[in-house]
Amino acid sequence: MIGFLIGLVTTIATAVAILVLAAVAGFLIVYFYLAPRNYFFTFVKEGSAKAIMRAGKFEKILIQWEGRGLTENGDVSWFEEDKSFLRRLFGGLWYYGFWPLHDVYIYKFDWTGIKENGEPNPHQGKTLDYILVKEDVYRVEIKDAEDKDLLHLLVEVVMPIRIVNPRKALFDVENWLEAVIALVAPAVRDAITQDTYKNHIRNPESLGEKIFSLLKKQIKRFEKDYGVKILDIGIKNIDPPEEYREASIKEYLAEQEKKRIKILAEAQKQKLITEAEGERRRIEKVYGQTDKMGYIGQLKAILESMEKTGMAGVYAVPGLKEFIGEAVGKPTEKITPEDIAIFRKVAEEEIAKSKKPKSAKKKKPAKKRKEVTRKKKN
Repeated sequence: MIGFLIGLVTTIATAVAILVLAAVAGFLIVYFYLAPRNYFFTFVKEGSAKAIMRAGKFEKILIQWEGRGLTENGDVSWFEEDKSFLRRLFGGLWYYGFWPLHDVYIYKFDWTGIKENGEPNPHQGKTLDYILVKEDVYRVEIKDAEDKDLLHLLVEVVMPIRIVNPRKALFDVENWLEAVIALVAPAVRDAITQDTYKNHIRNPESLGEKIFSLLKKQIKRFEKDYGVKILDIGIKNIDPPEEYREASIKEYLAEQEKKRIKILAEAQKQKLITEAEGERRRIEKVYGQTDKMGYIGQLKAILESMEKTGMAGVYAVPGLKEFIGEAVGKPTEKITPEDIAIFRKVAEEEIAKSKKPKSAKKKKPAKKRKEVTRKKKN
């Protein structure tokens, strides 16, 4: 009897161990093989939804977004979160049905998002098995929009968009983003024609607000029909053709060069005025001093001026041109630097002599004068 019980317990323990191992192995197979390939199971990421098809026909939507669920009409709405044990245990892992009778809807989608640094983030020809239901920003280019002057412009539009009904967005329109562009593009082109490019780029924010305001009714109807909610429209950039930008840059550089030349010319003018004024004052001062010192002083001043400034400095003083021939004894055009140095040295020596005080007469002692007087009396 005891042996039988031991055998039974061993058998049960073995069976339980096998079942546990099988469950673990099965979970690992589901998690790492079946779910990633959408066989029977699938992963639904936070903030997204997946459409489940049954033999090619839409059957249901699986949504994974904390605090939100789907109404009977398929609209995304706030719901009390499913807090069941299995739901909390497996999170975004869903069993959707018996594959291949049931399958996850897969489609191709092109879009351009915005990176954190503001740069475009293009996604071309991506194969998706989900649709993003939380808000995201989409970038769209509107080409060949003409301004008031018929200048062709490339307008970069950014739109925060949220999917409010995944089923409508996937199946009630061929491509929901192309439908959005078809709605917005004509309004953008029409708004661009109302003014010139230069005026538009001064305040692109107001242009986006104006377009959004004009499309308010169409946006509301679009949300109702296709389950796509456009939250705002912004104009990120307006670019003219390459040749226009090159011409604008050249015009700007030419204008800056013109300003630079004007500033340099004004500075040079002020420098010349200052130098001329300083030279005029120096010459007046020297001429005034030489006038007091007479002929020799004038000669010295002339020679110094010729050594420093050349003949142009001498001509600046009225009457010096005629005085040169008399002082130097040569025509002005034949005077050499050596002549100037010699004559200046002689002039300096003469001036130095003239500045020495004359020696005073010696007075005779008073006693001797008295003795001479006495002798005359005797």
